[in-house]
Order: sequence, then C-alpha cells, then structure tokens
Amino acid sequence: TGNNPTQMGNVFDRGREELVRRSIEMITPRGSVFTVFAIGESLQMAGNKTNVLSTVRLKQTFELTPRFPTSEVFNDTFEPAQSVRIARRFAAPTSYTVRVLSSSYD
Repeated sequence: TGNNPTQMGNVFDRGREELVRRSIEMITPRGSVFTVFAIGESLQMAGNKTNVLSTVRLKQTFELTPRFPTSEVFNDTFEPAQSVRIARRFAAPTSYTVRVLSSSYD
C-alpha cells in the first residue's frame, strides 16, 4: 500500500452524485395522485347513549404538484462547479399546488 495524501471520504465527486441522484429519481416510483376516504357522522347524545343521526362518506382524488423557488431544478445542463447553482438545483419545494380530480359523496 502506498501513501495516499487524499482522503476519499473528503472528496466530492459531483458527477457521480448527480448520476446516482438522477438514476434513483428515474427508478423510484413517486405518487403525485392521492385518494382520501373520509366518513363524517352526526351524533346525538341522549343520557348515556349516543345515537348516529346521519352518516356522510366522501371520496376525493387530488394531485399534488411541487413548486420550486427557481426553474434551476429542471435545468438538465447543470454545471456543478458553481456552489450557488448547486443550492438552486437541489432546492426543496417551497409549496405544492393541489388540483382536485374528482369528488364523490355517498
């Protein structure tokens, strides 16, 4: 074994990091469409007994779309040598847009 002055744990290989990140993004299924089932009941208290007066069931399907602070997240010609661009490229979503796809009451 020779003397290696570079500690590999301290070296950042941006090209490999980007390749791994993009590969994981492409093979990881992520849902953006969700369905929520909710049940609501109207109750009446009579002494020690609780009566259910009515029941409503709701099924709602909606889509969440992330919103990012800049469009840099979608730039495929990313240059990892600039630290400002790195922060913009990997920025977390700041909010989400919700679009209701369907609602049904039962």
